[in-house]
Amino acid sequence: VRFWERGAEETMSSGTGSTGAAVAAIARSFAQSPVTVLTPAGALHLRTDGQEAWLTGPAELVAEGCFYTATL
Repeated sequence: VRFWERGAEETMSSGTGSTGAAVAAIARSFAQSPVTVLTPAGALHLRTDGQEAWLTGPAELVAEGCFYTATL
């Protein structure tokens, strides 16, 4: 699966996108749970019972920063 996010262009992976692609494939009988979703960043594994879905795979810190809020 490949992902294109508005404002960020192509991204290496997306948990939401991977889950949507896998659940859609299962719903259309193109795949069966559990499923492996191959992304440019690596493989993600999804399993579902028809009501809930569980996605597992590697995670990597790619940026860090600070967020400041204004006080009134």
